[in-house]
Amino acid sequence: MPRYLIISDIDGTLTANHHDVTPKTAAAIAAAVASGASFYVATGRMHALAQVVAKQFEPEASIIASNGAVYDFSGERVHHVLGQAALTAVETVTDQLGLNALYFSDDTVYYTGKVPPAIEAAARKFAPSSVSIDVVALPSVDDLLAHAPAITNGIYFWPA
Repeated sequence: MPRYLIISDIDGTLTANHHDVTPKTAAAIAAAVASGASFYVATGRMHALAQVVAKQFEPEASIIASNGAVYDFSGERVHHVLGQAALTAVETVTDQLGLNALYFSDDTVYYTGKVPPAIEAAARKFAPSSVSIDVVALPSVDDLLAHAPAITNGIYFWPA
């Protein structure tokens, strides 16, 4: 019998409210896994937030997080970080254009500018109260670069 790999996005696919998988969806995935399929959740979210959804499956789903920069493979978590050169380039461009940027590790959000309250509120809707996500304001690009070994992705946005 052929083996299948099932990969599903989270928001609007596995969940309707950013957090909870319906029993019907969980049962369908469990049946596929019981017949030999492998199952991954895939998302732009940081690993800690993807794990909230992955844990709702039995057995726990494997994870592709941070837009593919972090993933489970053969029982290990693999990271591909942005690196100091990319972070410096993003900070230079966002500063020139008056944009803001947020950067992510597995469980921490970093920023060097002012994050509008609406953006912070939107980010919090993805984190249920059971998950602790650190939000760290960094005073300079040099402070940001000190966290480069952990930063896997980020977003930039127009100021509010």
